[in-house]
Amino acid sequence: MAETLQPNANEYDKVAILDAGSQYAKVIDRRIRELSVYSELIPLQTSVTELLSRKYKAIIISGSPGSVNDPNPVHYDPKLFDCGLPILGICYGLQMLNKQRGGTIVRQ
Repeated sequence: MAETLQPNANEYDKVAILDAGSQYAKVIDRRIRELSVYSELIPLQTSVTELLSRKYKAIIISGSPGSVNDPNPVHYDPKLFDCGLPILGICYGLQMLNKQRGGTIVRQ
């Protein structure tokens, strides 16, 4: 099992895991840490200003029980996808990325 990293200010590269409500967000967090990368699980609604001030190197957006096509989708900072950080979308996170870039999500 990998050692748990405890960051000291800017000593480690950090990854933000934005939690969109997935039951697997903690699993994603644990798997990232098992790769010896420090990660923090934070709410999807966290502002881009806050993300940049914490000096994350990348962002992972977790899944959600909903869809981006729901009448009341999960809210997030609209500047998120233009903040300059690499973003990995998982499930709902990928739907968000797709929709933000002009794609469509359809149920088949």
